Amino acid sequence: MRRTLRLKALIHKSKLSVLQQKHVLCSVCKVVYEPETEVSMASCMQFWFAELLHAMGWLPADQWGLVVSRTHHDLGTRLHEALKEHPNMITCRDVDPQTIIQVIFLDGKYVMWSGYDGFLELATGDHIDNLPSPPIESVAYNMWELVRRELNRCRPIEHDLGL
Repeated sequence: MRRTLRLKALIHKSKLSVLQQKHVLCSVCKVVYEPETEVSMASCMQFWFAELLHAMGWLPADQWGLVVSRTHHDLGTRLHEALKEHPNMITCRDVDPQTIIQVIFLDGKYVMWSGYDGFLELATGDHIDNLPSPPIESVAYNMWELVRRELNRCRPIEHDLGL
């Protein structure tokens, strides 16, 4: 299975502005912003995560941009390792719990993610080792499932665009 997606299909009908797309893809993921560029699954994941956070509307753009940039290395590494061990997992609904990649928001003030020890404080961008108190609210995103669903949505777009 091909582990890249053409940029043109990735950004097709994106709700992010062109500047937001370029920030995520060029500044964070180091992707060349040209239609025929092959974008890695890790970079696609960060782009789809940015779109998800943007669409949710509860994080200001500076905070979702911070989260996308700070999670990029850890989540990309986890995805790459999972794909090496389970090359067909993106097309499979049965996910091994060991390969779940998550981002968890706590009380709307902190975020933690797979591969990161501690918490990121959203207001300051600072790392903290422990929360001041247990969270009341937690919102978790399963990044593996996000990638699987979005890839299944984008593959036909590639075909329709003749890529």
